[in-house]
Amino acid sequence: KEAKNDTLLAFSYKNLGISYYSINQYQEAQKHYFTSLKIYENLQDKEGQYRVLNNLGANANDWKDYDKAIKYYQISIQILEKLDQNSPNRGVIYINMGHTYKNKKDFTQSLAYIEKGLTI
Repeated sequence: KEAKNDTLLAFSYKNLGISYYSINQYQEAQKHYFTSLKIYENLQDKEGQYRVLNNLGANANDWKDYDKAIKYYQISIQILEKLDQNSPNRGVIYINMGHTYKNKKDFTQSLAYIEKGLTI
């Protein structure tokens, strides 16, 4: 019963992060994403972890912390590939990475990741 409640709590914190992200309050979003991530880590819930890490990547990208965004995306994709190498969500993360590289003005990497994401 406790694990189920913790899963709901982690999900709720992630959704709070999404809400703050949607109104461009990136620092508040990050705070709630990290709370959610910590709970998912304690639960050893890898799916929850990769999803929150993807959200952290998007948040860091919009906050213009591109290197941190790429780091979060890389960790997210590593976790997801261990869970399901055929998941179509891999494509979403690769495309997100491509957009971050575009924002860094690294168009070669951007194109490579976007193309990789589109082939999944």
